[in-house]
Order: sequence, then C-alpha cells, then structure tokens
Amino acid sequence: YLIHDAEMINLAGPGRDTKAYDSGKLLSLLDASGKLIIKPLGGQGGKGVLRIEAAAGLYSINNDRCDAGTMLRRLANLEGHIVCRFERQHHYADELYSAATNTIRFVTMRDYSEHRAFIGACFHRVGTLRSGPVDNLSKGGLLCAIDMKSGTIGRALNWSADNEVRFVEKHPDTGVLISGTSIPTWDYVKSEVLRMADSFAFLPYMGWDILITDSGFRVLEINSLPTLLWQIHDPICDNPRAREFYQHMISRKSRKAR
Repeated sequence: YLIHDAEMINLAGPGRDTKAYDSGKLLSLLDASGKLIIKPLGGQGGKGVLRIEAAAGLYSINNDRCDAGTMLRRLANLEGHIVCRFERQHHYADELYSAATNTIRFVTMRDYSEHRAFIGACFHRVGTLRSGPVDNLSKGGLLCAIDMKSGTIGRALNWSADNEVRFVEKHPDTGVLISGTSIPTWDYVKSEVLRMADSFAFLPYMGWDILITDSGFRVLEINSLPTLLWQIHDPICDNPRAREFYQHMISRKSRKAR
C-alpha cells in the first residue's frame, strides 16, 4: 500500500496474496510523481529505506541507476514494506544538505501532574554522503542540537566511519555552516506536535520525525521507543520534567512486576 496522510492507494495485484503487488500500478505512480520512498514497517536507524526515482524513462534506487526491470525485480523481494510519497523539504533544510531528507526528532513525554504532553527533547538530523538518502546518525548522518526556545540549530555530532565522535559547526562534505541556522515556523511546529501528542494521551512516550516543508510540516513517522543518543548534547536528567517522567515510568513498571 501507499500511505499519504489519510489516503491509501492499493498497489496489490489480483487475488488475496498480500505479498504481491501490481508492478504496473507502481511504475505508473512513480512515473507520475518522479520520486517515492519505500521503507519497512518496522526497524530503526533508517535501515532498509529506499528512494526510487524516475526521469525520462530512467530509474534509480538510492541513486544507483537501473532499468525498470532491474528495479522491479529488486522490489519484488521486499516484504513488510510501505510506499510513501516523496515530500519536498523546506529550502532551509535543502541548504543544510540537499541529497537527503533532513528531519527533526521531537521526543514527547507525559506530565502526569499536569495531565498534558511536553517536549522532553528535540534534535535535528542532517544527511551526508555516507548516509545516502536518509539522515540517521547510525547511517553516517549528523545529529544536531536545537535550542528548544528559539529553534536555532547548534553544533552537530558526526560519528565517523572509524567510530570517532566529532563535534562540527559545518557540514563535513559541503562545508555549509549548520550551527546558527534558524528553523522556520518553530513555535507553530512545537505547538502542533504538542497538540498531536495530547491527542494520543494513552501513548505517553513518542518520537516524532517531522519534516518542515514550504507549506507547513509533515509527520514522516512516530517511534514508540525513541533513541537516547541526543543525550550527548543535553543529558536527559538535566531536564527535571523528563527526569520525573522516567522515574514515574520506572516506578509504574516496578509495581506491575510485583
């Protein structure tokens, strides 16, 4: 299936075999849109994400050129994946690094004394040559601090291929200055993330992958167990509300285990 906001487009072929899909439908959709994203239903760290593209009868998977038959044969071996429309990011994110989709991760938590959600942490991810079309740190992308109040991006963490951790102000491949970049419509995006989190009050802990666009923003996915790697910028226990949230969750789990 292709999922886009509330829209679902059936790409399955005839019959009841849910593993099969209609290659003609997929090619028609790709030719019409130019780019699509295919990603697994589960997993983490950007593993298994594919960006397929079509232009003037030529095709590619994660920038590797191929013909239509080669692409379809590779996709035929996938199981448990969804197809998503490619979303164009805001020009500020393009300036950071245009070859990847550069997202913001918001970690929302539940304040049980005030009975509402709050943002426990946030950081910006930026892709690199190493990470390919994704921006995940585990794939070689950058993890950037964000000033929660102003929405200004700080220094970036670069986890090199030789497992050395470096902090950088500029993009390691392009030399573009990252630190000091302002995220547009920051207050609006924060308020909308909190509004959505409050709509899911039964899910007290979520990681939201947000893409800023020229017309607003898109929620690319929601993670049930978000990474704690951002602590290298801001230790979690330095935030009293976040510390209380984790203490509450640990206490509740301990009571259930008795």
